Amino acid sequence: MQHNNLLKKILEAAQGNSTLPRQMVLSWMQSQEIEVMALVDDLLGDKRFTDRIRPPLQFEEYHTFLTRYVEQCIWKNVRDHEYVLERWEAGYRLAAYFWYLLDNPSLPHDAIEDLKRLLARLYEKPELRDFVVNSVLEHVLEHPQAAKHFKDWQRHPLLHEAYERAMTWATTTPKEDSMLYIHKRFIEMIGKGDEQE
Repeated sequence: MQHNNLLKKILEAAQGNSTLPRQMVLSWMQSQEIEVMALVDDLLGDKRFTDRIRPPLQFEEYHTFLTRYVEQCIWKNVRDHEYVLERWEAGYRLAAYFWYLLDNPSLPHDAIEDLKRLLARLYEKPELRDFVVNSVLEHVLEHPQAAKHFKDWQRHPLLHEAYERAMTWATTTPKEDSMLYIHKRFIEMIGKGDEQE
């Protein structure tokens, strides 16, 4: 019941035009309820919403939130929810976020390492190995700058298999089936709302 009240409060704030205090948004981002996290994630993808946050969110704050949210979506695998990503959607989102980081080298390098650690944790679970390779790593390794970040995986006793499987797919898939399409959609999502301004 308490998180339903918070969802209502967030939706009311999102529908307004007033400034959104950064500390208030950060408190929403710290929620442990996946429905709250999902709604906040959806709103953070709307420039009309993020432009109202004062002072603006820092990259590290967004990165920590997004990484935690996507991981929860992967573990919980909630289905048929208005906002919460299903496992495979979360995987594609994670791959697209990798691409965003690789395309923006001025962002902290630690962010890529965080995502690699997340993938490694997930891959340790046998039931998630196909998911990690097929939904995330194959698409990440399509990026021309990605392979150099995974050199340590090539020598790892467990992770080398994931790297080899994903690299085989990434280097043989037709261009029209590549991550480029998903990446473009992610960039569009980040900038949505520009046309209305």
